[in-house]
Amino acid sequence: MTFTSRIRNILLFLVITFFLVLIAGCMEGSKNEGGMLNIPEEGSIRFQAFIEEIPNEGEVDVEYERMQEIISHLRDLNNISVEEVSVHINSESNIEKYGHLIDEFPTYIIIDHSGIVLNTSDVKEITEFIESKQ
Repeated sequence: MTFTSRIRNILLFLVITFFLVLIAGCMEGSKNEGGMLNIPEEGSIRFQAFIEEIPNEGEVDVEYERMQEIISHLRDLNNISVEEVSVHINSESNIEKYGHLIDEFPTYIIIDHSGIVLNTSDVKEITEFIESKQ
């Protein structure tokens, strides 16, 4: 084998290795719904709420108040750490980014180290999840 063919083989090996690492990284990011929702560490959860709108000050919105109660209960859990609570309103950019996860508003999503463990519009399901973790 000549020196030039060795260099060519080494370069080919490096290029193939680079693309394999790149593809593996992309696959890891897509493991969690396109990489759009971050996976928390084991023993932690993330709560994502997708709501129609945030009520103006002084307005009463029963769904919004129920969501606030859920968030409060999640934060009170002793055996699970809540890493992140995010509330997203119905907007074009949120629909583009998370639309594949939203069937209707409100939608509540709980994510743990294994991925999405709950995706629902039913507050009772969130309450049952919280009760199962206490």
